[in-house]
Amino acid sequence: FWQPPPEEQRRLHHQRPPLPANLKIYEAHVGMGSIHPRVATYTEFKDTVLPRIKRLGYNAVQLMAIAEHAFYGSFGYHVTGFFAPSSRQGTPEQLKELIDAAH
Repeated sequence: FWQPPPEEQRRLHHQRPPLPANLKIYEAHVGMGSIHPRVATYTEFKDTVLPRIKRLGYNAVQLMAIAEHAFYGSFGYHVTGFFAPSSRQGTPEQLKELIDAAH
């Protein structure tokens, strides 16, 4: 069990939201979250897609293809690193920022 020292622990910037009466799930693939013909980043998804998800009234986000996978065309179904976030969309820190913003 890993217990990092206090200076290495992740600090959340937002409090946990209240439980919704009904669950409305938005399923998304971060890499396909751009209008441009390229792989989108965690930061772009946080800045452009999350506001749209909130505006549309969704209260849960299911992110696809977060685990590292060898073939991008598999949409993340052929996982090669179950505990490694995909580096195609950015760094682990950027993924943490996206998750924190989603809360």
